[in-house]
Parts: sequence; C-alpha cells; structure tokens
Amino acid sequence: MTIIDANSGFAVPLQGNYSVFLFGAPDGPTVLSQTGLVPSFAKSMDVDLAYSGVPLLVVAMNGQTIPLIPIATFPNYTQYAGDISAFADQEVLLSFTELPPSGTPPSIVELDDIQFSTSPIPEPSTLALAAAGALLLGLARWRKSPP
Repeated sequence: MTIIDANSGFAVPLQGNYSVFLFGAPDGPTVLSQTGLVPSFAKSMDVDLAYSGVPLLVVAMNGQTIPLIPIATFPNYTQYAGDISAFADQEVLLSFTELPPSGTPPSIVELDDIQFSTSPIPEPSTLALAAAGALLLGLARWRKSPP
C-alpha cells in the first residue's frame, strides 16, 4: 500500500491532495481498513477508483461484501457507489482489500474520495428495466415516424 500526494512524482491523486494505491501482490492481499460510525443519513457510499491490471478489489463492512456499481466515468477514474443503508447509524469496520493477482503483473487500484451519501443506489434490475423500456419506447417511436 502506498499513500501519494500531489508532490510524489509517482502519480497524481485522483481528487484533493492524497490518494491510496493498493497493490495486489502474489504473497497475499493488501487491506486498508478503519472502524467508524456510519452516519444515520447514509444510504450509499461513493468512492473514486482507478485500476491497473485486472481489478480484484473487495469492499466490505463488518465482513459483508458491498457490491459497487459505476455511477460516473471520468478521464482518469470511475466513481462507484454501493448500498450501505443496512449499516446506517452503526459502528462498522470498512475494508478495502486488493486480492492477489492470478498472474503477472500485480494488480493495482488507486482509491480516493470515500464519501457517505443520502442517495440510494438503484438496483441493477431496475436499471436494466429502465434501459429496456427506453429502448422499446425509442423503437416504437422510430417505427411510427413517416419515411
């Protein structure tokens, strides 16, 4: 694990003044964790991530994996969010674990800007249903348009 700042020369932080690099090494996982209180208003957790190699990051609260979905993409990183509403107003252990890679080179993840949010995360099935509905609506409209 490496913490970088704007003057490191190694890399530039994704947001603000610092970022953390987790290196998945063949000899075992790399873990960054902290215990703290999840605010009572929290429905989701947002985090900015950039990957090198195959992403092998596991995010967990009290040992329970928090699936992350991409919510925004930027030139150097992607913002992800995960549903943490079940942990609101509780003291938990938040862990970011970069697992060992299955081959070479080692996997690397840069993480930054971890925030709790009042916004709920839409279920993947809800997103898929909305996308399918929009596609069908567009197709129906296209078929009705005059030649």
